[in-house]
Amino acid sequence: MSHNRAVITGIGVVSPFGLGRELFWDRVTGGVSATRGITEFEVQGGCRVAASIPADALDRCAAHDGRYAKVSRGSEEH
Repeated sequence: MSHNRAVITGIGVVSPFGLGRELFWDRVTGGVSATRGITEFEVQGGCRVAASIPADALDRCAAHDGRYAKVSRGSEEH
């Protein structure tokens, strides 16, 4: 039987509030909502709000191809 192991050496958060666990925790425990009107694309249908990660937070993440690579790399560093 094979045992896979993982070691967590830190925590970083990339969220709709921006980068960093302290910012995230302060906003969440302060009752702040991260939802806002959708502006990145034209909305069709009923929902007009989302909790999107701000573009400037993605820009501060390490330069990788694709949105998800940026998000995962950014969470390692903050």
